Amino acid sequence: MAHSNAVRIGYARVSGHSQDHQIQLDALREADCREVIVETVSTRSARPKLRQTLARLQPGDTLVIYKPDRVARSMKELLVLLEDELHAREINLQILSGMCAGLHKPTGATIADKMLFLVAAMAAEMERDLIHERTMDGLAAAAAQGRTGGRPSAVDADTLAVARARRTRGESVTSIASHLGVGRSTLYRALQHHHQDQSTAPIPAAEAPAPSQAASPTSRACPTCGHEPVSRPEAVQQRDDLATVWLHLDGTHVHEQRHCAACQPHSDVLALECARCADGPLVTGVPTDTDGNLLPEITAWLTEHHWHTAPELICPRHEMP
Repeated sequence: MAHSNAVRIGYARVSGHSQDHQIQLDALREADCREVIVETVSTRSARPKLRQTLARLQPGDTLVIYKPDRVARSMKELLVLLEDELHAREINLQILSGMCAGLHKPTGATIADKMLFLVAAMAAEMERDLIHERTMDGLAAAAAQGRTGGRPSAVDADTLAVARARRTRGESVTSIASHLGVGRSTLYRALQHHHQDQSTAPIPAAEAPAPSQAASPTSRACPTCGHEPVSRPEAVQQRDDLATVWLHLDGTHVHEQRHCAACQPHSDVLALECARCADGPLVTGVPTDTDGNLLPEITAWLTEHHWHTAPELICPRHEMP
């Protein structure tokens, strides 16, 4: 059987070492795959071999699976895989068994070729629109009752006053946060809200220079706006500023950036905190739905960067119990 795609890689997933997966393997071996990746997993989200397999595939290649439940445990997870991993990178999907059996091509010439990807795209667009609509409705309802969105601040006025005094003496945000028992990103955000310079408008992420236009990695300059400190105290503060990861949510895409005090956003910022050390990235945009759940795009970024997202946020520096 001839195939026009460059590479065909089969993927089989089993839930335990004792589970019989010979049917999957036999079907994949007969499907003209260059190789077959077998993954045995026991947790809900840990599937490193699937991530590695997807990373190897190039436009025009084909991921071959026995049934859709081998790569996803829910319809939502399958649609995210189709839209974000396969369709976005022009990777084909061949399903060997079940009602969706066949070769599905995101760039196919006919509706039949790409029907599965069209359904995924439509579902993703609808989900984004519904989340946005629910979020806006929730914010409007909260505003009408005199409430604002987001979690309560973890830094009260007394704690902030102590932090400000120690920051003025030149101590780093990291050391102050450790002494006060709060997260570095949380304290950093609180300090920046208080010290916001009204005369200096922050540079929106969309208008920030591209990395190629910013200063070299060996420079002390901000990689986003190019601002370079002119004194040692300012250099110490900028070092702390640039140690914080900012995630900018733009539609369905998450952009990671570093900001100094001159270009950082000051509104609609959510601090994601590790349940062990209370540290984590700062997120701009609307990263949660009306129920307070993180959007899939943010959860995907955390997972990609080796965070545990359930039942609580745990950063990569800590082992799960």
